[in-house]
Amino acid sequence: MTVLFVSNVYPPKVYGGAELSTHALATGIAKTGRRVAVLTLTDGGPAEQAHEDGVDVFRVPAALPYWPFEGGGRPVHKKLAFHLWDNANLDAAGKLKQVMDTVRPDVVSTQGLMGVSALAWKVAKRPGVRVVHSIREYNLLCPKSLMYANGKICMSQCGGCRTFTMPRSHFSKSVDAVVGNSQYALDAHTSAGYFPRAERYVVPPTIDVAKLGPRKPLYAGQGPITVGFIGRLTPEKGVESLIDAINLLADKPVRLLVAGKASPEYLAELKARAVDPERVEFMGWISPKDFFARIDFLVAPSIWPEPAGRIIPEAYAHGVPVLAARAGGMPESIVEGRTGWLFAPNDAADLARALNRAISAEGLGGIDQDHMGELLTDRGAEVSLSRYLEIFERA
Repeated sequence: MTVLFVSNVYPPKVYGGAELSTHALATGIAKTGRRVAVLTLTDGGPAEQAHEDGVDVFRVPAALPYWPFEGGGRPVHKKLAFHLWDNANLDAAGKLKQVMDTVRPDVVSTQGLMGVSALAWKVAKRPGVRVVHSIREYNLLCPKSLMYANGKICMSQCGGCRTFTMPRSHFSKSVDAVVGNSQYALDAHTSAGYFPRAERYVVPPTIDVAKLGPRKPLYAGQGPITVGFIGRLTPEKGVESLIDAINLLADKPVRLLVAGKASPEYLAELKARAVDPERVEFMGWISPKDFFARIDFLVAPSIWPEPAGRIIPEAYAHGVPVLAARAGGMPESIVEGRTGWLFAPNDAADLARALNRAISAEGLGGIDQDHMGELLTDRGAEVSLSRYLEIFERA
């Protein structure tokens, strides 16, 4: 069996967890002796082909109005041009056809398609080729990829997005199987009419536990408590409500570590929000291993419906309990009272209440690191690899 992955971004370019999951899956399948290739985009330059970690990687320049994974503040007409082009990218379709002629895959597995477009499915649909799509984001449903507008989570696709993305829904008829990284993400697409002919599966994000570092002891209930956030610092990530919650806990020995990059303007806003700057430390970029070694609890306060929340199982791998917003696919990874707690998104008071529960004697007594480990068995590279191979090989 030969598998061709189509992924808008692929390491060493990394902007999020999706490309890491794709890399883990591609290299894992290559180790089984199957031929694996990846088609991915670059921000300009010549087309390149390389053999990396047992995988044939085809890097092709993106013919786009702009590179969508970096920067911001683009004029409206450029954004409109990009999103229209992203409905049916003829240039990317032509390059996919060329790579398919070279590789002759049995399976085409599409991962991130922003910048490639859903037209890839129609191109990939050849006799004898199985087309499988992995849902890791919302760009098929929402041009902003957020499913969040006017301060609220979009519970379904709005009329404007439905009209704008109609070609994407149409092309999804060519997909044979669809894999959500959470039930929430899968249901969001199928309830909007996507993938009407596809088999449906859920496979959580792949986590290579061996690379994440040792499990640390639980907070013992004495001394200062350190909670932390790690990720990109943008408004939809909910760090503002997290800082507000810390402000509400002025009588508790709680401090907050914030790891991640932000624009200078937004970072200044966040720093100004802390009533007591001594209790909130902005660390910039830090490795997850070093970050988790310094915190007692992770907080995932997103106010948009994150499809899965890859950071949650990473915290479990380090033995760190998680407080997560009740948004998107994140609640699927929390066993309340045993591995963490849930709170209402964008609600600082409810987050403060959850933190109070977490640091109470009753809350600490219920946390079970062994159960975190049991949950991780579904996220291990070998389990995910086995599930995907079964999906790829199904006739």
